[in-house]
Amino acid sequence: MPPVLPRAPAALFAGPPCSLVLPPCSLVRPPRSSVVRPCSLVLRPRALALPRALDPRFEQPAPRRDTTPLPMELIPAIDLLDQRVVRLTQGRYDQVTVYAEDAVAEAARFAAAGASRIHVVDLEGARSGQAAHRALVKRIVSETPARVQVGGGVRDRATADAWLEAGADRVVIGTAAITDPDWVRALAKEDGARVVIALDAKGGEVKTSGWMQGTGVRATDVARDVDAWGVGAILYTDIDRDGTGHGPAVEPTAHLQSLVRATVIASGGIGSLEHLRALRSAGVRASVCGRALYAGAFTVEQAIEASKD
Repeated sequence: MPPVLPRAPAALFAGPPCSLVLPPCSLVRPPRSSVVRPCSLVLRPRALALPRALDPRFEQPAPRRDTTPLPMELIPAIDLLDQRVVRLTQGRYDQVTVYAEDAVAEAARFAAAGASRIHVVDLEGARSGQAAHRALVKRIVSETPARVQVGGGVRDRATADAWLEAGADRVVIGTAAITDPDWVRALAKEDGARVVIALDAKGGEVKTSGWMQGTGVRATDVARDVDAWGVGAILYTDIDRDGTGHGPAVEPTAHLQSLVRATVIASGGIGSLEHLRALRSAGVRASVCGRALYAGAFTVEQAIEASKD
């Protein structure tokens, strides 16, 4: 138990009250200034380290661009007139060369040589607007393992649908794309991959009705329009070169390809394997070849190989 301390006597605290008086405090607090001073403390965000590939301080090398041309599709052509395989010179019906009597056999020969697609044109249909080789073309379509694109005289939707329903892989439309574009545009919107627009030009102007009528329209303008429809391909023929073997219109065809997304198919003037290589090197994606194959300038196998070189 802790010890108990004695209490101090009460007399110890007795006496007069304290007379000590403290003077008033002379410390006066200055009035608060009404001026608001900006804070001088600046908070700086911590710099984040960017990956070198994203840091603008480091110049990035330009990605390497593969300039190797892609393989070009080689499409043998079968032009029909009076039930025979022929070729016209510069689109003239009075300059006809007959190359074969059996079109079905020619199509089979091309397919056996490695052609995956064949271009068939009803020349009489292109001239008159009425299909003249309907039964023969149907035989080619049904009896040939290669895919077949059919053109010549396709002037209305019913004819186009009939060829597609008969098994044609694609339908080639020329004159109607200029003179009656509404149904062509509608077909392209529905199934553009199966639509090829044929632009036959002389001096850059589109010709129609079997190359006999001028339109006053530039091929480049039509190409842009039909490309917007969503067509699968544009067949560009330089009439002045067609059937001559003097060489295709490489630069105009390549220029046309640079303007559109659809595949541009070169046609006219091919006479040697070097012509095919020139088209491929220029960036042309496909070419139709006829007279040179029939005349023996080269074989289908050689043409396909040159289109890949």
